[in-house]
Amino acid sequence: TMPPVLRLLLWVAAVAAASAATQSHLQCNNPTRCVARTRCQTQTTLPPASELGLKVLYNLDTTLFNTTEDGHTVLRNDYARAWHTAANEKLFAWYEEGVIVGFFVGDELTWGGLPYADLVAAIDMVRHDFPTAIMYYNECWLVLVYDVDLFDNPIGYNRVPGNLSWISIDYYPDSGTIQDAKDIYNKNLYPIMSDNQFALYVPPSYGTTMDPDRYCGSANCTQAMVDWAWASYKWALEDQRIIGLNPWHWHCYPSETGYEQGAACMEAVRHTWQEIGARISQQNADLLD
Repeated sequence: TMPPVLRLLLWVAAVAAASAATQSHLQCNNPTRCVARTRCQTQTTLPPASELGLKVLYNLDTTLFNTTEDGHTVLRNDYARAWHTAANEKLFAWYEEGVIVGFFVGDELTWGGLPYADLVAAIDMVRHDFPTAIMYYNECWLVLVYDVDLFDNPIGYNRVPGNLSWISIDYYPDSGTIQDAKDIYNKNLYPIMSDNQFALYVPPSYGTTMDPDRYCGSANCTQAMVDWAWASYKWALEDQRIIGLNPWHWHCYPSETGYEQGAACMEAVRHTWQEIGARISQQNADLLD
């Protein structure tokens, strides 16, 4: 079993790496100690990311899933064919070459209406072809607490799919506190995970000009995000089940959404994640000496 600090380094989102970082969902202070998932998954972007030391999880959301006109997440009718085509054309080779280390299955899939059985079927299919790859997905906390989807349909989410490696939930100040997030992990997530599975936490890393008291839990979004970053880091160091942090988000959106300011345009927040990344990297170096 890897020591907690070393495990944490598998997914450290410290927003400091080179130009490739802006292409990624995760940005890293130390590119040799990071796993990223990128939407720019082409022959010209993934290999250079690997050369920088980024360990990439290939994003499968559009390969396996569609969104219907009424907003439901569903398996593609041709999901098996689409998967095998992608696997044979590039994914087997990229995995063998170390360009990718596994797969990001999707985001808030059952919350979006995907039947639990379909989630398991998709994960099992990928695992059959990649028995040792990392497989990770993020789910909405409401699924774990209330076992319903966005459309108020019951899900029956009684276990984290057995062939999944990592799972996370996102939990932000507009829902509650960092202690509330810990409580959900301890009461609702960990009891339905297998002993060989790990969790990530998706902390907030955003600002807004719309209603900061609501979205950030404070009139000062920057200070709130800095506080959440340090609290998340402390939690991850202390919790043996947390394998890493996946802050949301990086980009700065042009319109007011409530979450429009990402770490890219919040200097103090960005520097905080850089400092956290540097600490983790140093701890890892000390551990390996």
